[in-house]
Amino acid sequence: MRSRWMMLIASIALALGTGLAQSANAGSNPSSNPGSKVRAGVNQRAVTLIHSINQGEIQVGKLVEKNSRYSSVRNYARMLVSDHQKADRKLQSVASQAGLQMNVNHRMQQKNRRLMRRLQQGGRSADLTFARSEERDHSHAIHQLRGFERRVTDPGLKSYIAQILPSLQKHLRSARALQRNLAQGAAGAAATPAGKAHNTGARTNMPATGSPLPAEMAAGLALSAAGLGMYRRRLLRATAHGHRG
Repeated sequence: MRSRWMMLIASIALALGTGLAQSANAGSNPSSNPGSKVRAGVNQRAVTLIHSINQGEIQVGKLVEKNSRYSSVRNYARMLVSDHQKADRKLQSVASQAGLQMNVNHRMQQKNRRLMRRLQQGGRSADLTFARSEERDHSHAIHQLRGFERRVTDPGLKSYIAQILPSLQKHLRSARALQRNLAQGAAGAAATPAGKAHNTGARTNMPATGSPLPAEMAAGLALSAAGLGMYRRRLLRATAHGHRG
C-alpha cells in the first residue's frame, strides 16, 4: 500500500515538472508567443505588399516602355522599371536578414494583369490609363507604407520603408505631371512618335479632321470674312450710285 502511494506521488510530481518545463519553454520561445506572432505577421505583410508593388510596377513599366508612342511616357515607364528593380533587390536582402519570405499578394497580381490587358494595344488612350493608374496606385501605396512604417518591428525593414517612400513620392508627382500633359493633347507629351521619321513630308501641327481650329486661325478667318462683307457693301453702294447718275 505504501509503495503504491509513493508511486502515485512520484507520477504527480513528474507531471507537474513536465508542465512547468513546457510553460517555461513556451515563454522563452518567440514562435509560441502570440504577441511575437502578431509582430512577425505585420513584418511579413509589409514585405509581401512591397514585393507585390515592385513586381507590378516592373511588369507594367516594361509593357508601356515597349508600346507607348511618346518619349515622355516611355521615359517615365523606364524610370519605374529601374527604381522598382533596385528597390526589390534591396528588399530581398532585408527580408532574408529578417527571416521573411518574398511572397506575392495574389489579389494585387490579378489587378495588375487586368491593367496590362488594357494597356496592351498602346495609343494615347492607353497612355492616359497608365498615367491615371500610376497616380492612383502610388498614392495608395504611400498611404499603406506610412502605416506599416509605424507598425513594423524589424529595424532593417522600418529603415527600408523610410528609404523608399521619397522615391514613391517622386513617382507620384511625375505621374500627375504626365497625366496633365497627356490630357492637354499629344503635343503636351513632348515627344516624337516612336519609330517615325522627323520629316514625313506632312505638317504634323495641323488639327485632325473634326477638331476645333486654333484660336489664331479662327480669328484670321473671322477678320477675312468681315473684310469681304465690307467690300461687298461698298461695291453695292457704288453700283447703286452709278445707276442713279
